[in-house]
Amino acid sequence: MPPARQRGALVTTNAAAGRADRSGSISTGGGGGLFDIAGASAARAVADAEAEQRDLAAALRRAHQRGRNYEAAALSEPQTAAALQPLTDHGWRVLHDRRWPSSTRANVDHIAIGPGGVAVIDTKHWSGPVQVRNGRLWCGDDDRHDDTIDTILRLTDAVQDLLTEVVGSDPGLDVGLSPLHVTPVLVFTNHARANTLAPHIGPVWLCTLGHLPVRLARRRYLTPGQVALIAEYLSREMPPTLTATEQPSQSGVDVPAQRVLGVPISPRPAPQPSPELPPEPLFDPVELAEQLTKAATQPVADWMVFLHPTQARLVRRTFTGPARVRGPAGTGKTVVLLHRAAWLAATRPGRILITSYVSTLPRQLSAAYQRLSPDTIHKVDFLGVHALARDLLARNRQHYPVDYQRVTRIFQRAWAEAGRGTVLERLAPDRYWREEIDHVIKGRGLRDVTEYEALDRRGRELALTTSHKHAVWRLLDAYWSVPDFIDTDLGCQVGEFPES
Repeated sequence: MPPARQRGALVTTNAAAGRADRSGSISTGGGGGLFDIAGASAARAVADAEAEQRDLAAALRRAHQRGRNYEAAALSEPQTAAALQPLTDHGWRVLHDRRWPSSTRANVDHIAIGPGGVAVIDTKHWSGPVQVRNGRLWCGDDDRHDDTIDTILRLTDAVQDLLTEVVGSDPGLDVGLSPLHVTPVLVFTNHARANTLAPHIGPVWLCTLGHLPVRLARRRYLTPGQVALIAEYLSREMPPTLTATEQPSQSGVDVPAQRVLGVPISPRPAPQPSPELPPEPLFDPVELAEQLTKAATQPVADWMVFLHPTQARLVRRTFTGPARVRGPAGTGKTVVLLHRAAWLAATRPGRILITSYVSTLPRQLSAAYQRLSPDTIHKVDFLGVHALARDLLARNRQHYPVDYQRVTRIFQRAWAEAGRGTVLERLAPDRYWREEIDHVIKGRGLRDVTEYEALDRRGRELALTTSHKHAVWRLLDAYWSVPDFIDTDLGCQVGEFPES
């Protein structure tokens, strides 16, 4: 029989005896043997080729989608650039198609720097209707929140990190821009009805082309000099995505591309002091006097925009628990407090509380915050500690009256009974012992004399022996018959509210 017919007879016989499958094994219906391995490698090659076809088809679909995305960007980003152009006549600088900080491939569509701060702008040319549903961004029936919002927030975080230390070309100009003045913006070029678009999702602005320049021009924080400093810094640290030789050729002839190699931006290393020279002093008295004089002549609003780089980093720092910022008077703790509260209010859910033992300070802080971040002031409460305690009591329908004059009379009576003529009078006047009771014993929530005996009173003027502390506790027993402000606060802390 000719070879071809032998092969045909063999296949026919296999078909009659069993079946061939895609895995390469051939079942004969019998006990196995030669037919179990015949054609196995060919079947496996078929399966591999089909898998490769599926992978190539998926890659082709992704390439088509990328092509459509880039085509949309090529059409829409010039529209956004044109919408931003009028702002340049009003002190704004606009950077287009810039490299993402610390990235070698990703780019930023637009960065606008002007009196209103820094806007990080991403252009979207979505064909479907843009809506915000339950706090998430949708295009038609497609939930695009995670990809879109998370990306613009990560990009804004990178720019904020970069601006915590704005290094000018001239020495001595290093400052930190507050993260409050770096705003993420999504612009929808195919969505003309501004009244149907929510103004923002969290800190991210949602704008149409016509609405974008109007919203940016409403705010005024930076001076022309500050705008120039930031624009110069960002131009240097975020170079263009393409060089001039990579731009499309006007003649239609492809020009060989010379792509800029993206280099991740890292902090500049601090200069190492020369080992032969003595260490430099902490500050130059003459320079310090000049800086203080200059600061005193600047309006307070300027202090609300630029921070020291260390302060700017504290504003956005993440802590694993309670944190305390310490420093002498005038070092900027309150400024950091306000900026951090505003940043938390803009980026976190819930309310923010700013409190103080000084009853008049919350009102002053509220006025300063209003100038700093008017868009988020509705999420921040300014209350003194005692006002907060009274508010908590009122919410729990508890009556806890405080009569300061009566409290003073009660203490004077207690002092006459248990303080005057004792060792306490020989050690210090009565006002010292009232402070001891208010701030050391009540302020720390001590409940019995044994806790007081074990307490480290470091920082108080007098060192007390055990017998001295027992004398103080006897004074406390005589005084503890009427509630005062400290008792009100303690009642709120431990939830021990007296019956009305």
